[in-house]
Amino acid sequence: APQHLSPALPPGSSLTLLPLTPTPGQSWADTRVIGAKECRPHSQPWQAGLFFLTRPYCGATLISDRWLLTAAHCRKPYLWVRLGEHHLWKWEGPEQLFRATDFFPHPGFNPDLSAQDHNDDIMLIRLPRKAFLGPAVQPLKLSRTCIPPGTQCLISGWGAVSSPKGTALSTHTPYVSCQGSESPLFF
Repeated sequence: APQHLSPALPPGSSLTLLPLTPTPGQSWADTRVIGAKECRPHSQPWQAGLFFLTRPYCGATLISDRWLLTAAHCRKPYLWVRLGEHHLWKWEGPEQLFRATDFFPHPGFNPDLSAQDHNDDIMLIRLPRKAFLGPAVQPLKLSRTCIPPGTQCLISGWGAVSSPKGTALSTHTPYVSCQGSESPLFF
């Protein structure tokens, strides 16, 4: 039976850690999430937004009060982390802002993005101070085992669900595989 990782998930589903990120050269205005729907505000309290200067750049997952997990291709010298977000362009109260400076990409990651090599495209980010945990900011409870093939999973991130101006947190629930070399999933 699937393990419930969060009370926000519907019965019978699990969460797979897949921050939605535009691929290199793609802007957030072009990002569409097919089959997604807008989340209830703050129902994904582990979701973090990564911003390059002032522009949305990537998504990440809060895994403790000081650590985020994201794609290694998201590394930039001036990266800001926003926690507690729902709608990216509205101040709603629980938002927290951090300047990210400590990056730990997988040692096997190839930083040459033109190589189209997505192997080991994973990275940890250490926040400069602890995040204040509350209803809108909580780390994801990570599973210690791989989910069975065919399990329905929840994917969350910011993207347009209907028009380019829709930048609220959205979810999609595809069925994914988690076997051998197929387990790293890439958008």
